[in-house]
Amino acid sequence: MQANGRDRKVLGSWKEIAAYLGKGVRTVQRWENELGLPVRRPNGATKGVVYASPDELDRWLNMQWARRIAPIKADGPLKEFGTAVKASRELRHANQQLVDELLRNLQGLRDQCAALVQASGQGRATRKLLRQRGGSMEKPKTR
Repeated sequence: MQANGRDRKVLGSWKEIAAYLGKGVRTVQRWENELGLPVRRPNGATKGVVYASPDELDRWLNMQWARRIAPIKADGPLKEFGTAVKASRELRHANQQLVDELLRNLQGLRDQCAALVQASGQGRATRKLLRQRGGSMEKPKTR
């Protein structure tokens, strides 16, 4: 399609639409059902092949963001929501710190296990050498 001298691409699958929006296929399918994402189907079918215009998707996204950015009053349920969002962010940050600490501790355990395996191998070699020498640490006598 040509419009105003530039190429206008039509997105012809859920995968292309999702990639254009930077989301997963299931997310954009949910957006169609719940939020009215402007997706079209040939011959008005309810399932099957889909297509969408990037221009329509851009307009739809801008409208969705405009609704989300509407003025928020600092009292009532929205204040509670803001408090909950802040608490959620703090929990995610604390969780990430715990995961990082766990990974560091796990690496320390791996290092200790490797050292024990190496020490165990050296211990076996020493015991074998002692058995060969008859249980003493003296050098074997040469004949």
